[in-house]
Amino acid sequence: MNYISEKGASHLGVGIGSCKNLTNLSITVFSKFKIGKDGACGIGNGIGKCLSLEKINNDIGYLGSQELGVQLKKCNNLINLIIKLSYNKIGTRDTSFMLNELSKCHMLESLSLDNYFYIKDQKANDQNSNKLISLCKEQIGFQRLKTLNLHLFLPSGIDIGQNSCTNMQNCDLYLFEPQQNFNLLDNSENEIIRGFKQCANLFSLNITLNSRNIFTDDRINSFCQEIMNCDKLKKLEINLSEIGLTAQQVLSISNSLRNLNDLKTLSLNLNENLISQQAAIQLGIQLSKCQFKIIGLDISGNSILEGYYTLKRKLFKIIKLIKLSLLADY
Repeated sequence: MNYISEKGASHLGVGIGSCKNLTNLSITVFSKFKIGKDGACGIGNGIGKCLSLEKINNDIGYLGSQELGVQLKKCNNLINLIIKLSYNKIGTRDTSFMLNELSKCHMLESLSLDNYFYIKDQKANDQNSNKLISLCKEQIGFQRLKTLNLHLFLPSGIDIGQNSCTNMQNCDLYLFEPQQNFNLLDNSENEIIRGFKQCANLFSLNITLNSRNIFTDDRINSFCQEIMNCDKLKKLEINLSEIGLTAQQVLSISNSLRNLNDLKTLSLNLNENLISQQAAIQLGIQLSKCQFKIIGLDISGNSILEGYYTLKRKLFKIIKLIKLSLLADY
């Protein structure tokens, strides 16, 4: 913890801006007095003057995500960007604004954005908090992006955009809403993720959806359709915990996986749902028809305690598994 004020942060930005040949920058500003909008803008201005920057690891405190995004897009040579916005009052609107500004960094190949510890009153602060977060509102954006890591506490899903991320190869999405009084996917279109169809080069996808809220059939079907659009995938990891998955929804997920003809490995985590023993067996039967290797299957914390050993034997007999979890660790 440091004691940098708004004025001090602005002066820090001036110093950064004078480093004309800087190519690699790592900055962490967690301040007890909070650097505020002016401080973040000062740091952003300084970074924006470093036109030779190729890699930035930025851990910023409190406010200023919009100002920072506006300045970062000036870094025309930026290739690798890591931004951590945890412990801040930065919600859906500011996150979306920053992503849209970053989409204008035309040389960017790797982007990692973390925004954890979503505060209770954030939904009241965001008028459009139930809308999908759009990565790019421009017609073209993130054209060189190959790796995308988004770890967000949000009450909504992710929209890749119509013509963005066309060259993306690796994607890691973690959407988590810990507050039970919110609904992670409370949007009128019942979508979780949208726009993966144009990601023709995507071969690795790791997606985690955790909300402790019940997902409707429409939401699960929409999710399955987007997964099927990723027909070039070779590596897939799906984590769907505590969303009340039913037997029919599990069947829909397994059926969608069968359409991924290029898939080589799958890791499937469906723990803490409403999966019965019979549904687990049906899941195993469906997966046995697939050609890919199943690295892990986690169905612990479901309604399968009766006949545990019988189910374990049946699943191992039906499909080849490297790792199987049927019982929770607690």
